[in-house]
Amino acid sequence: MLYIIFCIYTHLCLYITLHHTLYCTIERLNLDRRQLDVCPHLEQETRLRLLNFQNNNIRHIRNIDHLHNLIFLDMYNNKLTSLDGPLCHIVGLRVLMAGKNRISNITNLIPLKKLDVLDLHSNCITEIVGLNTLTELRVLNLAGNKIHCIQNMSMLVSLTELNLRRNSIREVKELNNLPALQRVFLSHNAIESYESIQCLFHMPSLIELSLDGNPLNMNMNAGDGNSSSSSSSTSSSSTSSYRSYVIEHIPTLKHLDLKPISMEERGSSDRVSSSPITNIPSVSMLLPPQPTELINKPNNTLPPTMPNPNHNPNTNTNSNSSNNSNIDILPINMSNMSNMGGMGDMGGNIGYIQGNTDSMGV
Repeated sequence: MLYIIFCIYTHLCLYITLHHTLYCTIERLNLDRRQLDVCPHLEQETRLRLLNFQNNNIRHIRNIDHLHNLIFLDMYNNKLTSLDGPLCHIVGLRVLMAGKNRISNITNLIPLKKLDVLDLHSNCITEIVGLNTLTELRVLNLAGNKIHCIQNMSMLVSLTELNLRRNSIREVKELNNLPALQRVFLSHNAIESYESIQCLFHMPSLIELSLDGNPLNMNMNAGDGNSSSSSSSTSSSSTSSYRSYVIEHIPTLKHLDLKPISMEERGSSDRVSSSPITNIPSVSMLLPPQPTELINKPNNTLPPTMPNPNHNPNTNTNSNSSNNSNIDILPINMSNMSNMGGMGDMGGNIGYIQGNTDSMGV
């Protein structure tokens, strides 16, 4: 009898120990599409590092102030109106995904000095503020907002990628003061002249630039309508001149409007006059659709995002659809984060959670 009691006691102790170990060491939690209206209490999940709240109905960020080990928070496609709340207590946060919400102001990020990736695409943001302390930020995605002016970015000394597609920007300033900035995406804004983007011509590390869909390269689209063949010839010539001018003035550039710069283009640009060029047609209307591609980063960083050039802002995204063609951002494949399932890869093969990839498609 004592032996039986001893065995039961031993097994019970083992069960409690294993249960406690498994419960307290959870590091990844997927709460995607759970029809949540609030962030649930996760009092026992103190070791949680990666938390996914994608595709819910959450209006406020709450109940996370005790998650001091959290490094990755995904709030994509909810109903957030601000970033206020306990978010500022997660000082070790490295990646914050809050695209496709209703956020109007960038607030409450000052204490998050370790933030590496900030994605606030498809919100209602009107100005760039509240980022001055984010000196380690590498990727900033503000596509699809209502921003008119590039400002308050001089302290982002580690920034390497900036996405400001589909805003209302007329003039680009300050970017030449960011020494690490390599990729700038400014498609579908209100840029009208080369004078308004002069700072781009003085960026020491710029290798990828997107300007398609701006008045700068759409001036010849209307044409005079007299001859389709003549219009096509003029459009092709103007596009070539536009590319040559930009390539000539940015010697470090490797990709322009999603198209690689060939050795022939680089060579011919050296012979092109540096005088201002007018009546430039839209590159986006002349180039064929570009395939989605993954962008690789060094192995010691977290998975940031990149803009999807094929995203149609006028198309409503169905969160239950498996078609990712309308995703606004593309993923960056990080080998050291290969355990992070469906959120990091278009096909769901890379990332920390298996499932649909509506938010990171980056």
